[in-house]
Amino acid sequence: MDKERNGFRGERNSPEKLVVGAKAWLVIPVVLSAILLICYSYTQNIQILIACSGLLFLMVIFGTPVASFYLILFLLPSLSLFKSEGMSFSYATVFLFFCLLKHVASQARKMRLAVFPFISAMAVIAYELTHAFTYTKDEVVQLIRWVVLFFYAVLLVIDSNFRYDHKRAVHALLFGFLVSAVSGIVANQNVDLPVVEGRLQRFEGVAGDPNGYAMMGIIIAFFLFSLYRHGERRDARYVIGFVGVLLLCLKTYSRGFIITFSVMVTIAAFYVCLHGNKRVRTFIGSTVALAAVLAFSLWTYLAPLVDIMIYRWTFSSDINDISSDRIAIAKYYWNNLFLTSSHLLWGSGLIGYLRDYNYENGTHNTYLELLVSWGIIGAVIFGVFLYSLYVAMECKFGKVKANLDAYFPLMAMAVYLMTLQSLAKYSTFFLLVLVIGNIFYRRVDHNNY
Repeated sequence: MDKERNGFRGERNSPEKLVVGAKAWLVIPVVLSAILLICYSYTQNIQILIACSGLLFLMVIFGTPVASFYLILFLLPSLSLFKSEGMSFSYATVFLFFCLLKHVASQARKMRLAVFPFISAMAVIAYELTHAFTYTKDEVVQLIRWVVLFFYAVLLVIDSNFRYDHKRAVHALLFGFLVSAVSGIVANQNVDLPVVEGRLQRFEGVAGDPNGYAMMGIIIAFFLFSLYRHGERRDARYVIGFVGVLLLCLKTYSRGFIITFSVMVTIAAFYVCLHGNKRVRTFIGSTVALAAVLAFSLWTYLAPLVDIMIYRWTFSSDINDISSDRIAIAKYYWNNLFLTSSHLLWGSGLIGYLRDYNYENGTHNTYLELLVSWGIIGAVIFGVFLYSLYVAMECKFGKVKANLDAYFPLMAMAVYLMTLQSLAKYSTFFLLVLVIGNIFYRRVDHNNY
């Protein structure tokens, strides 16, 4: 029974261990932090941001490493708020460093690292450090931040004695996503105007990037599907959350979101036809019904969104214009990648490739970013590292025979990464912890009804 109740397949520890760090008292300061973030978004009063940061630090001090992980997930969609004009640093970076220190101090004596994943993670870090001798002073600072926070995210996976409740983690990320949305609405007085001064206003919450916000949203949506799929009962709140999150993603006008959602709907349709059980069909039917009701009742509001999305796909016959120059950018990097064997085999470094390629735009494609940054050799090392994370989860929770739907968040992330560069963003790896963890999540097996 314990193996089912704790939220992970093959979990051998008692569920009480997962409750540590998620006590009810934590909810009150988190809600207060959310209110402070929204108030700061509206007023831009730095004192409010300092108060919010202080409250977060107190929660880390008096909480546990698991609680700190939930706080990080809560803050992921709002990280851009913590870097204001005139500040030479981000409160979020300091907060994450502090969480790492607390994690190491709390877990040091009982930390048990999986050897193969640890070695592969160190290989990725060492490989990036070999490029550091060409970096400028500012790039070295960025590199140090990336290395430390990359290692922190990896540590959450490869430490066999660090376990979290997947359901609570998803709830924390969802709450942060919604707080980011409200903060973005109150911060932007033109949010209801699709075009301001000739420029399309794309909704991004306070994530700092509409594409990144939409990617996080579609991943969260499929997390909610998994929670519904393996929940002890059919919770309609997950259906409402699924539709609501996707509507916020639609507001970003992201073509990457439309592409990813279309691919995932196609995969899901085949999956339901071939292997879908009663609960999966109920979720899809409820989602379609709710979406239809919302479309009918809110069509006055939704019609402009649809018109703008259609316009973004049809305003030009030039595919390069429609892709916002992504085709031209990809061609530039691809052509220069083969100019020298050093570029192709060794790469130019994750932090320094923009300067080395003498180009102002990033790759807008994480797979191309991987090749440009680390070359073929680095891409192989990174591929081994990703596989090792799955091995680490197997060591932690046992081997699984997961259904295809358990991989939906991973698939959505993999497709979306073709439209934006995300390798240099440490937030990507904290999100990856949940994406891999979703494969091992199960409350109750509903395959038979």
